Parts: sequence; structure tokens; C-alpha cells
Amino acid sequence: MGNITRQDRINLHKNRSGISAGEGTLENLVEGIPQFRTEIDNTTGRQKTVQYIKSGLDVVKSEFKNLDDTESTIPVIAGYPAFGVYQSATDDGQQIEHNAYETVAFSEKRYDNGDNFSTSNYSFTAPVNGIYHFNARILWDANETSGGDDDGDWAAGDYHQISLMKNDRAATPNSTAIVAIERDTVQGAILDDYLSNRIVSDLVLDAGDYISIALKHFTAGTQSQYTYGHADPDMWSGFCGHLVCAL
Repeated sequence: MGNITRQDRINLHKNRSGISAGEGTLENLVEGIPQFRTEIDNTTGRQKTVQYIKSGLDVVKSEFKNLDDTESTIPVIAGYPAFGVYQSATDDGQQIEHNAYETVAFSEKRYDNGDNFSTSNYSFTAPVNGIYHFNARILWDANETSGGDDDGDWAAGDYHQISLMKNDRAATPNSTAIVAIERDTVQGAILDDYLSNRIVSDLVLDAGDYISIALKHFTAGTQSQYTYGHADPDMWSGFCGHLVCAL
């Protein structure tokens, strides 16, 4: 019996994996759900891990990076949903009125893989059914000059909160849209000081659902408070998220 060549091994593996040797397509792929396959590299003859995602009539094959001869490969997935946004200099000092929910304006992107975040309505839209991870942080300004002398002042019992809102990106969203919330209560009087909120949550979303961030505060003096974000966009007020897995 003759020797089996490298190309014979590649073709054999393609047939077992459901990969068409001629067209490079896959069988039994479900829209939006990644599939990982072990394949043989045409050049080295070594095994590698590759991810495929069906998108309409197309099949998107992930890129990959070889670490070294003893380690596995790491998929680098083109178009995988992930975003990071922040408040621009224009958004800095956004007024949040007393005892009202208000959508946070995030109009600058650090990255938006898949282009799923809108800087016009400040929301992320899920491209596929899945579990998504979100992380947001807000710094409340100590003394926004346009707000007079009482903003940045808090009395004991006042509170400030941040919420993830689902499918309600109005400027003043309804509380029924809240799907995650974090609230801090002021323990003692504070004058002209910075306060912050942060929220981290995993959510199950259907394709087309959208998520935005809303703030609310309650102050005994009923004055407005303001966001702070212009000094360093990566440190103060920002919002990021990514797809954990498709469902």
C-alpha cells in the first residue's frame, strides 16, 4: 500500500468535518451560531482551530494566529459584536434633572466591531440572539458651572443610580424598561465633590433588542446634577459590551 500524502490527510479531514474540499463551505450551520472545527493547515500539515459563522448566504471564516509549534491556535473573529463608547467634550456636563430617568449621551466610539452601536440614539442593537456582557461607568461632576453653585452637593439620604434599559432609548425612558440597576445612597452631606456609578451585567437578548444607559438621582434640594467625561474618555464616563455566545 502506498504512502498517504499530506494532501490526502487534508482531503480526508475535510470530508469528515463536512467541509467541501472544492468550495470550502460547511454543512448544518445555523444562522449566527459559531462552529469550531479542527482542520489541517495546508502549509504545515498541523492541526488548527477555525471558527465559522453563517450570515445569510455567506459563511464567515475566522482568521487565526499561530502561537508556536506546541500551542493551540487562537481565533480572531472578524465582525464579532463588541463596542466601546464614551462621552465626548460636547456631551460632557449632560444635565440630569432631579428624580427623572434620562438616557446618557455616548457620541464617541473607541471601537465598534460589527457597527452595532448608534451614536445618534446612544444604544447598542443585538445582531443575533445571544448572551451579551455590558459594563458602564459614570462620573457625576463636582461643580458644573452652568448649573450654579448647588450641583455637586448631596445630602444624607440622596441617591444616584445607573440602569441598563432595554428597548427604550427615549431621552426620558420609562422605568419599566430597566433590566439591571445599581444605586448608591449618600451617607453624609457632600459639597462640590465627584461621585460615581458603575454597572456590570450579562443579559439574554433577541436579535433586534437594543440596550442603552439611563441615569437618575434624587436630591433633597431638587437641583439637577451633571455628568463628567471630557478629561480622559477612557477613565470617566463610558459604556462597553460584547457578545458572550450566540443562542
